Amino acid sequence: MSEAAKKMFQPNPESYGPQTPKLMNLLEEAKAAQSDADSSEPRLIGWEVVKMGPYRFIGKSFYGRMGKSSEFCAAAVRLEWVFEALDKMAEYATEDAYDAALVHWEKWDEKNKLMGYTVGRFMKAETPVPEDMDYIDIPEILTAKLFIHGKSENDAIDMLRAEFERGGIYKETWQFEGEIFTSRDARLHIETSARIYGAYLPCELVNPVAWASSTKCSNSHLVRPAPPQE
Repeated sequence: MSEAAKKMFQPNPESYGPQTPKLMNLLEEAKAAQSDADSSEPRLIGWEVVKMGPYRFIGKSFYGRMGKSSEFCAAAVRLEWVFEALDKMAEYATEDAYDAALVHWEKWDEKNKLMGYTVGRFMKAETPVPEDMDYIDIPEILTAKLFIHGKSENDAIDMLRAEFERGGIYKETWQFEGEIFTSRDARLHIETSARIYGAYLPCELVNPVAWASSTKCSNSHLVRPAPPQE
């Protein structure tokens, strides 16, 4: 590997994400321009790969059969009491404390072949769990985060997986699938000029040579994901 490429793999003590522009900066800009966006087609805001956690995802779990989950998932995200309870726990919030829905292997019911769907938020590790709520402990993990203007959280998941396939640099490791709602309107699918959705997918670097030789992602407005550091 060239000296220039080696320098690209030097540890960054603050973040395992890109130096500039930060995905969160792009997200804030997108929110500010939200009223001017056309939501007829999904439009990418940006994506990055960073280490996140350790977290405790707190919320409420529901179960349904694979392939027939759309109705109970839509009902689950409308449970306002879950998010109202988490609103009262602001001292435990994280930078990723969006309203979210998590599909996690820990909630897979093998005996009955049921998928667990947990609605809630990523909170700090060891956060006390309110009565009648569920939790999933998530260790520090390399995660791809993507945000879009669009009509559905599924568009964000599909777009992120397409980036994995197109780039060949990272691959999904399937610990969980996170659907991110950046506003109540997005979570309830209230019709507005644009809604911002996100996708969080754990992943691993599988082609460091391709990462080192690339100068940008497949689209010029994407954040360039950085490699994990030891």
